[in-house]
Amino acid sequence: MAAKRSASQEKNVEKPKKSAGPLLGLLEQQARLDKSVKMRGSHAKGVAAKGDKTTIHGSDEHYDLQSFLAFAERKKLNQETAVYKGTYYEYLVMETLKSFGFHLKRTGKSNDKGIDLIGHWSLPGAPYEIKVIVQCKVSRGMPSTVRELEGAYAGAPSGWTGDNVLALLSSSKPLTKGVIEGLQRSPSALGALHIDPEGLARQIIWNAVAGKKGLAGMGVTAKWSEQQSQAAGAKKGVTQTVKTVVLTWNGKPFTADKKAA
Repeated sequence: MAAKRSASQEKNVEKPKKSAGPLLGLLEQQARLDKSVKMRGSHAKGVAAKGDKTTIHGSDEHYDLQSFLAFAERKKLNQETAVYKGTYYEYLVMETLKSFGFHLKRTGKSNDKGIDLIGHWSLPGAPYEIKVIVQCKVSRGMPSTVRELEGAYAGAPSGWTGDNVLALLSSSKPLTKGVIEGLQRSPSALGALHIDPEGLARQIIWNAVAGKKGLAGMGVTAKWSEQQSQAAGAKKGVTQTVKTVVLTWNGKPFTADKKAA
């Protein structure tokens, strides 16, 4: 027969804990999970706050070239980043196209289907506007770029669909033969521009499909002028003869501030 335990031995024996039960166990797990999520959320918020100091896309603090340059100065943005260069070029294109009768705004979104600028192009004569979407490339356009432009045309917002729409590619470098041929083969109303880093319009073309949608009277002609370079490192006061392009309407010069008769 086993010996009986003494009272002191009974006191030293640790009684087993009652089970917390499945519900309480789940609640404890949920509490630990919530704490972990909050900690990660707090960290992410801190990272986002730091990133907001140099955020460009989607900002409410700039809407044209001048306001963007002021924003970049305040935030001390690095001008060598691809985001800065891309945003600057988009606003530069928007500014340049004003003189041709374009009324555009920058989308500033990452899910914009490749559309950087959107708006209307006011044409001479009777009140008539073409809906316009623009892709901007700080690079030399390639044949694949035309396919991207066609994708943007097909994926445009509902207000920019239908027959009265023109999709434009603006490149900071001269248009290649492949791009020009790709535009002409496309069944969509497409066009392309070479607007250089100084904002000078060097080339403007559109395909036959676009010509049938209100551009039949529009033409492009060359213009030679003396320009002072705005590029970094350029000597002040030194000018050069530059070839740019201007638009005509029924053979007469056309600009936004002085419409052709």
